[in-house]
Amino acid sequence: MMRSTFSILFFIKKNEPKKNRLCTIMTRITIEGTYLQFSTKTDIFPEQWITNQGRAKGSTTYAKEINRQLDHIRSQQIKRKIQICYPADAEKSLSGSRRRNQTKLSVYRAG
Repeated sequence: MMRSTFSILFFIKKNEPKKNRLCTIMTRITIEGTYLQFSTKTDIFPEQWITNQGRAKGSTTYAKEINRQLDHIRSQQIKRKIQICYPADAEKSLSGSRRRNQTKLSVYRAG
């Protein structure tokens, strides 16, 4: 059985700040070396972001809310990964042989 790789990374678009200096928080999901990237639709000041942790800095209400949103996104993506990587359970939700031949990332996008 081939080992499946999966990771979730949160980062900010420092190179594209908005006029108010806020940067968009992005999500990158990597499955077997192929990635999918999307916005969390949340913004933060760069000095309030901990890059190596992919989290908001501090204990303010705003930082706690951002971290709660990121935790929610992470848990939702892990649930989707489990559905895809455990075919016996996922077979109930995936119908037809057409889907069996698709890559995990393409099934992930469709889910």
